Amino acid sequence: MYENDENENFFKDYFFLNNSDRLINIDNYDLSFEINEFKEDKINYTTTKDISKEKTLKELKENGSIKDISLNLEINNEEKKIKKKCGRKRKREISDDEKVPNVHNKHSSDNLIRKCKHLVIKSLYIFLNKEIYLEYMGNIGNGPLKKEFQTLNQSQISNAKIDFNKNFLSKTVGEIFSENISGRITNYPLEHNKLLVIRLINEKNENIRNHFKKIFNLKFIECLEHFIGKKRIDILKDLKCYENVKEKIIEKYEDGKEYSDNLETFFNNYEKMINNKRGRKIRKNYQ
Repeated sequence: MYENDENENFFKDYFFLNNSDRLINIDNYDLSFEINEFKEDKINYTTTKDISKEKTLKELKENGSIKDISLNLEINNEEKKIKKKCGRKRKREISDDEKVPNVHNKHSSDNLIRKCKHLVIKSLYIFLNKEIYLEYMGNIGNGPLKKEFQTLNQSQISNAKIDFNKNFLSKTVGEIFSENISGRITNYPLEHNKLLVIRLINEKNENIRNHFKKIFNLKFIECLEHFIGKKRIDILKDLKCYENVKEKIIEKYEDGKEYSDNLETFFNNYEKMINNKRGRKIRKNYQ
């Protein structure tokens, strides 16, 4: 597009980024002593210098002390074994009462939450870059000025905290894609995606500017509902939805059909599942 203007705008945007708060409302922008066994030869049976080991050993055998000591050791060892069995259950240990293995896997709710976020954000990532390419007719530039979103870091996806995910429901596409890019990408600044969001919503071309403002103002839950087919959003008509990736999921896993069904059910009840969850209470230490 206009290369000189674009370079000037980039540095203005970079200055703006480093002197502004995080993106909240797009329309407001202007520009963590074990004893193993009893050994007779290692016990000091001598109580005084005048008493021999042989005599002491004989007396101990006659009065049964050695036998008693051995018996006590056996009892103590059994008590230790019993104590070791008590306490917190290990993962995958089967409860004697329930007889159900405690297994944490991809079907667990926290992992289903992560998977849902991953699929929606990945689909949005592909969609946004395609829209940019079409709107600018392939003239998207090169290097740091390239109008192309880079892979986001995984912090938003990996975060399974209840409060975070409740707030994430109303987080906008613009806010989501303003997070830092992956640290593995070294040829772009970490703020590349945020800079790109700012540039797009301040584009001189009114049609392009308004087009991306509409997309960036969409909430995550709206995009998720469109992705699963519960709600149709015209501007997302070219977004790849769950039906487009379902077969790949089934093919990828051994229990693909079961996993896909569980995932689809979770998608359809995502907002309810998130809002019904309760966060862990923080214990306060009073001194």
